[in-house]
Amino acid sequence: MLVVKDASSGTRSKQLASVVGSDDEDDLIPKPPGEVGRPNRGGYNLCDALGWPKDEYKVVQVRQSLLSSNTCLNLTVQKFINKAVENHLVCDSPMKQQSLLSLKKVRDMVSYRPCIR
Repeated sequence: MLVVKDASSGTRSKQLASVVGSDDEDDLIPKPPGEVGRPNRGGYNLCDALGWPKDEYKVVQVRQSLLSSNTCLNLTVQKFINKAVENHLVCDSPMKQQSLLSLKKVRDMVSYRPCIR
């Protein structure tokens, strides 16, 4: 487990950031100023701040996405989309006759599933 030091408050918080590591003071990574994920708006890029190779960082992101989305674990992308359509739309009707709310619901389900991106 890697320990990240918050430079602004001086407190330490343990982060699930590394499979290999220790809690020694020498292993602390100072938290950059700003908010993670907002590099062009006063924040920082987490991958760059950690100093990890981009391919390893991507593997950790994908694994975390799959672990947090149980719905997607056993379904292929196409099966997931088909199930969403079957559950929320009238399959015998054309798109123009579908409820706008139902169409948006299916769109949002497909858009926000980590395994589909």
